[in-house]
Amino acid sequence: MHQSRYALDMLNKFDMLHCNSANTLAEVSLKLEKDPGEEGVNLIEYREMVGSLRYICHTKPDLSSNVGVISRFMQSPRISHLNAAKHMLRYLKGTYTYGIFLPRGEPRTKVQITSYSDSDLCEDKGDRKSTVGYIFFLGGAPISWNSTKESVGALSSYEAEYIVVYEVRYVI
Repeated sequence: MHQSRYALDMLNKFDMLHCNSANTLAEVSLKLEKDPGEEGVNLIEYREMVGSLRYICHTKPDLSSNVGVISRFMQSPRISHLNAAKHMLRYLKGTYTYGIFLPRGEPRTKVQITSYSDSDLCEDKGDRKSTVGYIFFLGGAPISWNSTKESVGALSSYEAEYIVVYEVRYVI
C-alpha cells in the first residue's frame, strides 16, 4: 500500500520534483520555534504543503511526528518552518516508492500485535508540553499510529512516558 503517484504529483506541485533527495527526515537537532523576528512566508503555500504532507502520512508513518511539529506553525509560518517542510519533501523524493506491506496471514497461525510508544520531555519551549507517539503492528505491518502533543505538562520523563501509556490505552 503506497501513494507514490500522489507523492510525485505533490513534488511537482511544489517544484520539488527535480530536487536532490535527503537521507534524513529532518536536520539533526532542529528545534522549531515561534520567532516573530524571523521573516514570514506565503501562508497559502505553506498550508497547502503541510496539508499535502498530512495526507501522505496515511501510508508513511515515519512522517507523522515531524508533520505534526510543522503543523503547529500554521498561523504564522516563518522561513525555518518552510525549510523544514521542504526538507521533508526532499526526504519524500527519495522514499516515494516506499509504502506499507500487509503480509497475508497463514491459516492457524498465532496473531501477534506489537506496540511501541515514546515521548520527549518538554520539547516545545513555548508551552513546555511533550510530544507523544505510538505505533501498533499486526504481524509486522503497521496498522495504527499517532503523534500528538500531550494535553498536560509532565515534570519528568517517567511521567511523560506514563501519560503516553494512559493515552494509548484508549486506542486498544
